Amino acid sequence: MAGDVASTGDDPLEGVRVRVTGERLEAEVLSGSNDSFGAAGWQVQLADAPVAARFQVQLVDEAGEALSPAVIFETRDTCAENLVVVRFLQRNS
Repeated sequence: MAGDVASTGDDPLEGVRVRVTGERLEAEVLSGSNDSFGAAGWQVQLADAPVAARFQVQLVDEAGEALSPAVIFETRDTCAENLVVVRFLQRNS
């Protein structure tokens, strides 16, 4: 699972906490930790092999409070469908 975080002007937002949870997984990474997906890119390995499971990803602050709605997704256990990409875009307040 991977993605990036961008501002309303489509500028990269680095240093934002990305939390991914699911079956036997709880991980946090910072946006900007994997530039393969852009300047504010991030990536989390969900399992050691393709797995059919349900996960969620959300932006959170240092205290773990939600900064974005949770995105819930399901993966499949095939190699042809084993990358989920989520792009978080900042909204105007």
